[in-house]
Amino acid sequence: MSDSSNLGSGWPTETQRLLVPAAVVPDPALHQTLVWDRIDALEREVLTLKSYHNTLALPSRLPPEVLCDIFLAAGVVPERSDQARRVAWNDSGERLWIVVTHVCKSWRETALGCPALWANLTFISPSFTRVMLQRSRNAPLTIDYSGKFQHEDLLAEAISHTERLRSVKIGIPNNTSLRFEYALSGFSSGVEATILETLSLESVSRNGLLPARFLHGGAPSLKLLSLKGCHIPDWKALPLGPNLTTLTILPCKAVANTTKYRPSALDFYRSLNRILQLQSLDLRGFLPLDTCVLGNSSIISRFLKPRYLNWNLFTLAWLENTTS
Repeated sequence: MSDSSNLGSGWPTETQRLLVPAAVVPDPALHQTLVWDRIDALEREVLTLKSYHNTLALPSRLPPEVLCDIFLAAGVVPERSDQARRVAWNDSGERLWIVVTHVCKSWRETALGCPALWANLTFISPSFTRVMLQRSRNAPLTIDYSGKFQHEDLLAEAISHTERLRSVKIGIPNNTSLRFEYALSGFSSGVEATILETLSLESVSRNGLLPARFLHGGAPSLKLLSLKGCHIPDWKALPLGPNLTTLTILPCKAVANTTKYRPSALDFYRSLNRILQLQSLDLRGFLPLDTCVLGNSSIISRFLKPRYLNWNLFTLAWLENTTS
């Protein structure tokens, strides 16, 4: 049995008052409660001192906007290479920049207050993607979906934020049951994709039908449009705006006959007339089957200038044949 001398001395008054011999405690249960209350108070005090200690460190003295820029740099993946993925992801598939939000309370608060940090969506899990959508607030969204995680409902939900989309790259592999048209249904809302600059869609299966009223609201800022293996129900509905510089449309290898998806020659020419900044054009399997002789059309003379060296030979040959 211990006496008070074994409990030590020199403690703060609040602590010393609790350090009495157990034999003389009238209500042990109540005394235990008082001891735990004291422990909680001391732990809160220690936590406060540790937090204050951290505020004196150099990284903590950085302005929040500078710290946010550092976090953003940690989350950049320039290419889809294995090396880039090893840098940006850990073995469990979690983005490594998430780790910096676990360092301390201050860094976590900075990360939570930086919408752009959460705007490069990942589809590892539905719950985390929805957290990113919420924390990104109104920041422009980047979607890079490889089809590895088949969350078509989640993809449709992300695309439904049409007015926030800046870059969308979706690749659907052949061994997937993902419904392409449903996953892209968010593009049929009629809302203008005001800031969308890059749209790249690729399907290597037969299930590559674009939804009806695809981007019906328009995409005035679109610069790159790449549709590979996609079935286009209405050529005239494509978002071919004046700022488009790169247009790529390639057929699905699994579909032999793409005749019903081709535009008429007149619709094709009208589309070209809307694309004032076009620099690169690659069309295969989608050129018109009919012809429309326009003679010395300003449309053709504009697009056959030497600077359009990125046009594929199939397209140029077709244009030359229809204007000869």
